[in-house]
Amino acid sequence: MKLAISNISAGYGSRTVISEISASLHSGEVVCLLGPNGSGKTTLFKAILGLIPSRGDIQFDQRSACTFTTRERARTLAYVPQIHIPPFPFSAMDVVLMGRTPFIGAFSIPSADDRREAARVMDLLHIGHLCDRNYAQISGGERQLVLIARALAQSPQFLIMDEPTLHLDFGNQIRALNLIRELATQDMGVMITTHVPDHAFACATRVIALLDGRIAADGPPKEVLTCTLLKRMYGIDVDIISVAEGRFLCVPAMGGAK
Repeated sequence: MKLAISNISAGYGSRTVISEISASLHSGEVVCLLGPNGSGKTTLFKAILGLIPSRGDIQFDQRSACTFTTRERARTLAYVPQIHIPPFPFSAMDVVLMGRTPFIGAFSIPSADDRREAARVMDLLHIGHLCDRNYAQISGGERQLVLIARALAQSPQFLIMDEPTLHLDFGNQIRALNLIRELATQDMGVMITTHVPDHAFACATRVIALLDGRIAADGPPKEVLTCTLLKRMYGIDVDIISVAEGRFLCVPAMGGAK
């Protein structure tokens, strides 16, 4: 399946943030969206999700997203936001079960199968012990893992993740990146944002670099992530070094910021 974004422009009020962006995401692919603060990464996600008005077209397998019902869209596309402030003291299990909403009738309650699926994805993320905990009272990193579990409970074909490792400790960051790679092998298309270029080398099949609301580069990480591009985006000198197993790391020059 293919998610195609064609000439998308969007912003807030009279301010345009992203302009004429065209890109794609295929099943089995991990696309990492990189760019400095204010480059338009979250705005692009909101446009794809239909959360803000936009110009241009978004299609799923050549069918325009504007023709999808809310339920169809939720079965196709799931979202993990950067920050989520819980309005009510739900349990972590309740939050994950919300991901099953597209499969539950309007006047129905979650079935035993829904609960089993919620428990399965929580166990997958090693957070089964949080099942009965108050979501509002667990740590930011634990809430992030619960949100990832909620998205997976939707059984989507595409997963949009806005800085999924933001609140996670080092160990859980690595587990999350490994999970993202594993999801792609299961024919899910995943698009993530991050402020750590190393994460693109770790899990992405493609990188889209955004700068000033436009695409500056699009391609495999080893081709796109150059010292020159990283200097353009972040204003610092960066060395890219090769390490074991053909992996690459970005090493910033300390004191090299403008």
